[in-house]
Amino acid sequence: GLANINGTVQGDIKVSDLQIGPKGNVAGTIEAKVIDVHGILSDNIICHEHILIHRSGNVTGQLDYADIEIERGGQFKGKMVQHPPGQTKSNKEPFNS
Repeated sequence: GLANINGTVQGDIKVSDLQIGPKGNVAGTIEAKVIDVHGILSDNIICHEHILIHRSGNVTGQLDYADIEIERGGQFKGKMVQHPPGQTKSNKEPFNS
């Protein structure tokens, strides 16, 4: 499924497609196939396919990813671990579609 967040969320999120709007502030254990960040994302992030940090985006923490794109102005602080697609560490449960 798709989650479009434009407010403050703290906790665990597991979706296939995560979009964080300019006013979004998300912290916790986040797992998704595709992540699109215009706002703030922090803590423990697992991205199975592609993460895009837009110029207004700010990501901090531990990022486990397959493919990343950061626009000029986008920020990342923390630790990155890259895996081939489909091999990112996960709690092995299927995604809810």
